[in-house]
Amino acid sequence: MSPGMNARPAPLPRFALNFSSQAAGLVAEGQLDIDLFKCPAWPDLIARAAALRPVYVHLSLHAGHGDGVVRDSHGAPADWDAVEALLEATETPFANIHLTPTTFQHPGIPRSSLALEHMEPLVAAMTKDVDAAVRRFGAGHVIVENDYDDGREQMVAATLPEAIAGVCAATGCGFLLDASHARLAARALRWDERDYLSALPLAAIREVHLTGLGFMGEPWVGRMAANGVAPEKVASFAGRMHDHLPLSDDDWAFAEWAARQMAAGAWGKPWVVALEYGGEGPIWQAITDGAVIADQAPRLRRLLQEAFAVAPPAEETT
Repeated sequence: MSPGMNARPAPLPRFALNFSSQAAGLVAEGQLDIDLFKCPAWPDLIARAAALRPVYVHLSLHAGHGDGVVRDSHGAPADWDAVEALLEATETPFANIHLTPTTFQHPGIPRSSLALEHMEPLVAAMTKDVDAAVRRFGAGHVIVENDYDDGREQMVAATLPEAIAGVCAATGCGFLLDASHARLAARALRWDERDYLSALPLAAIREVHLTGLGFMGEPWVGRMAANGVAPEKVASFAGRMHDHLPLSDDDWAFAEWAARQMAAGAWGKPWVVALEYGGEGPIWQAITDGAVIADQAPRLRRLLQEAFAVAPPAEETT
């Protein structure tokens, strides 16, 4: 049976956009209408965004070590009091955690192995860490986000749909579907994109991210270098496929399919769909173009609204 066979049409999610100076200018000038800004956990930036639109926070927290500790992007244990204060101040309904076990955390497991004997300890490690957040906030207020093979340190078995589903099942938490991460993971695993997505824990979806995909060559790496990004950081992006880019024709075709899945209720109950294009800081400002935002954010919002307005039976969308 296909994942959407017993689904019912879903309510229209709210539409969010990554905060950027360019997006803020468009909103302030009345040229762009969104429901929410999606912001990192940076108080000054949150204050700037909240002056224009409601804000929700996307946390840079990670699970995968297996010691029962969720860590931030610098490796420090999560400050749950600070996280809770941010979530409450912005009325963000979920604490999000990235599923990112690495070779440094699991040196005894071959990075690229997909063997069950290697996947199972990674699922156990991610579950143990996510449980720390579940104990603090409750399973209904925690969501885990899928990642993809970065070609360097991410454990590939953790990107398998059954690994992600295993964490959701064991913890009872929800699922943040980063659709671009899923597409990149599928390509690395040599799966069909839609088959891969259909194998994920779709019923647990509570949030969806969409972006464009592209090869990190010119003009992007040149823009990063010109914007003062360190050469070693530019090199870490260069020469591989990446997300957070403008949507191409292929990306729009995928977005249309994704919108039909959501509208038919085949993709759980996302409270928000976020366009993850644009951002602050030298890297993301090098990529962000106000003209792209002005064109693509309204187009994606209309696409979602139209799909939800005429939601077909779920079995017709798979």
